[in-house]
Amino acid sequence: MSLVFIAACRLTLDVAALGAVRAKKQLLRRVVDRVKARFTVAVAELPEEGDRAAVGFAVLATSNSQAKEAMSRLLRFVEEMSVAPVTDVVTEITKFGDGGEDSGEHPGFAIPKGERTLAEAEGLGAWEHRPSAPQPTAPGRGQAQTPRPSAGGPPLSLEEARARARALRKPRDWEQPPPRRTTKDG
Repeated sequence: MSLVFIAACRLTLDVAALGAVRAKKQLLRRVVDRVKARFTVAVAELPEEGDRAAVGFAVLATSNSQAKEAMSRLLRFVEEMSVAPVTDVVTEITKFGDGGEDSGEHPGFAIPKGERTLAEAEGLGAWEHRPSAPQPTAPGRGQAQTPRPSAGGPPLSLEEARARARALRKPRDWEQPPPRRTTKDG
């Protein structure tokens, strides 16, 4: 398994001098758009109260130094934009993977003891205890059902069911004949 480094950053700007909420939103939009245009990075406006505005960034890298370098270039770019004073910067780099052979275990994604997976909650049971053959599902839940005529006769073929459905629906705009043009003679 190879290593992946995720660098995440929360940048807080002082926007007290702008006053209006609309001006603050425009400033944030400008920062987000310029960063997206310049870097391959995930960017989001973060909720902040009062005279502050916050922007979040996330970068993927293959090494710790590459993640640090990418984040420092991004922060330097935002500071050089001089749109508003930077009041706070919080950066975190997270490592995923162990760098060795794939052991089949994912320690970063383990489900805590006592918690259930979505499959267990839906009644499929734990992965280790599931049967190898697929279980039959109730009609209408994932399996195609053969359409039956309303009179209770034999099942319809697929083409018969399609023809019946076409006859029931309203014709679409392009299927309708063009409207007649009337002219007044006079």
